[in-house]
Amino acid sequence: LILASLRVDRVIEWASRCARSVCVRALAPILPFAYARSNRFDREESFDQFLFFFDKVSEAIGRALKTNKSLTHLSLHGNGMGVEGSVNFAKGLAGNHILKRLDISLNHLKDEGTVNIAAALELGAQLESLNLSHNAIGTRGTMRLAQAISSGNLFIRSLDLSTNALGGKAANLLGEV
Repeated sequence: LILASLRVDRVIEWASRCARSVCVRALAPILPFAYARSNRFDREESFDQFLFFFDKVSEAIGRALKTNKSLTHLSLHGNGMGVEGSVNFAKGLAGNHILKRLDISLNHLKDEGTVNIAAALELGAQLESLNLSHNAIGTRGTMRLAQAISSGNLFIRSLDLSTNALGGKAANLLGEV
């Protein structure tokens, strides 16, 4: 089955079925490609439609994370999650005790999306490695992340915040954690 040749509604249907199983990691490399191949829009409209598409898919991934019993590594690198998608994704991430490595780099999270992710992590996620590089995270997002890490509920061994606009105050706060 080649997902890139499916229509968007079929990919969303597949993602919904994944919410009841453990095939979520298979979504990561195909989301932008499946969307681009299944629709013909001009560039501006295409990006707006893709964000809408990922919001629906992030809902399915969030549901899958809530019921996850075996997936320990998840990479959604470069899938355009954005602030809107981070809301649904964070709902599923909250309290997930199975996931150990998460890569959500290059997803346009900004401060608002990072605040959503940090709030979810604070609720008991057991991550050991978190990659948030290339997300335009500023001082506010970094400070909220530092707060989540210092809460005592997280035991992150590896945190990648490279290529973000952290700022001196936030970087110092993270250094103290």
